[in-house]
Amino acid sequence: MNVLTSVGILLLLTLILAFLQMVPGIFMLISHYASGKISRRKASDLALFFILGVESGVVFFLVAVYAMLSALSLTNLNFDNGVLSWMMVGVLVALGVMFPIYYYRRGEGTQTFISRKFARQIHNKAENVKLRTDALVLGFSALIPELIFTMPLLIVADIEIMRAGETTLARAGLMMAVALMAILPLIVMHALFGSGWNAAELERSRVKMKKCLKFLIPLLYILIAAIIVIFRILP
Repeated sequence: MNVLTSVGILLLLTLILAFLQMVPGIFMLISHYASGKISRRKASDLALFFILGVESGVVFFLVAVYAMLSALSLTNLNFDNGVLSWMMVGVLVALGVMFPIYYYRRGEGTQTFISRKFARQIHNKAENVKLRTDALVLGFSALIPELIFTMPLLIVADIEIMRAGETTLARAGLMMAVALMAILPLIVMHALFGSGWNAAELERSRVKMKKCLKFLIPLLYILIAAIIVIFRILP
């Protein structure tokens, strides 16, 4: 039951990581601008390296948080009844409440909470991606602005990975699984671009999903918090 609870929590938090919209938005910009300047094959190559950068970033932050918890000797503490668990529950509930209010800018589009100046900088970088290394670095750095929404999830993920994985190899495998699930929407978008969809069509789809995500993502935050309370703290 303990392992099943860990797997359930990991699945729910990877859904949040996958459905956050800043990284897909940058991916769309790269695919759109690259396809207008270079061959479709090269544009697809740059998009794949952006996805690889995102996956590398998720793994990096998971490992960094894991190392932090290990350095603080938190791996041997009782997370079930400890202060850390209650703190994480409070943070997750707070993020669930904050998300529909602060994540998207007001309006019909899918612009997120980052400042317009910073958004223009990202836009310019996406427009001028020419090399694989540029795409890789942009994919990695695209995760940083959303850390306010994702860092608590990464902490919870590492705690549950510590629970479910008895060996270092098993824990590494779970980290890779979380990273792969987090990039699934990008893989789907890449396939759609390759099949002939354009940025305008994908943006219309994202706008249609906006209302659903404003309800679904807060629900997932609160559901994870509830599972931690019911299956970790109360027993």
